[in-house]
Amino acid sequence: MLNQAGNDYKYEYSFIALGDAYKALGETQKAEEQYQLAANMVPHKFYPLYLLAKLYDETGQQDKATEVALKLLTKKVKIYSTVVEEIRTEMEEILLKY
Repeated sequence: MLNQAGNDYKYEYSFIALGDAYKALGETQKAEEQYQLAANMVPHKFYPLYLLAKLYDETGQQDKATEVALKLLTKKVKIYSTVVEEIRTEMEEILLKY
């Protein structure tokens, strides 16, 4: 059903929802692809890349996790919010971890 929604409606949250579903099923590669699609659709948003970094961290992909964490920490913030600050804090924790 989510696959069909992604085909019919090209909206980043469709790809995020599909990525979340794949992640829950343990299909890491497919989850990564969906999060990357969402990130490419809205390159100014933090959330899709955040999910990608968390996926990498949770699956032990240290190099990829640190690469995305650095990208998020150097990303220009259009609108400051507590969510963006929380994401940045978590990315700093990933960098400290590795």
